[in-house]
Order: sequence, then structure tokens, then C-alpha cells
Amino acid sequence: MVWRALDQVVSLGALILAGYAIDQGGDPVLALTLAMVIISGPKLAEWWLVREDYVDYEEVQAARENDD
Repeated sequence: MVWRALDQVVSLGALILAGYAIDQGGDPVLALTLAMVIISGPKLAEWWLVREDYVDYEEVQAARENDD
């Protein structure tokens, strides 16, 4: 549950910072690309760990079902 909350906070923070950068005159494509990398990083790491069997997929699914 803490992982999901932290993931959402990081995602929201990345979007806020991208919006601030665009507001200050930054390149929108670059700002949104960096936000996309920041947001997708933890999700990509989770996918890779599950794929490499570092984390049992059934445990991940059970945790998601319990969070709902």
C-alpha cells in the first residue's frame, strides 16, 4: 500500500514540475518527456522484477486485489 501511495505522489509531482517548467518557458516536449520517464520508471522496474521472477507474480496480484 505504501508503494502505491509513493508511486502516485511521484507521478503527481512529476506532472506538477513539468507544468511549472512549461509555465516558466521550458520546452513542452522535453518537460513532458522527462515527466514520462519519471512516471514510468517505478512501473517499469516492477514489470521487470516480476518478469525476472524476483517477485512472485501471484503475490503481486494478491496484493493488488487486497488494495482494491
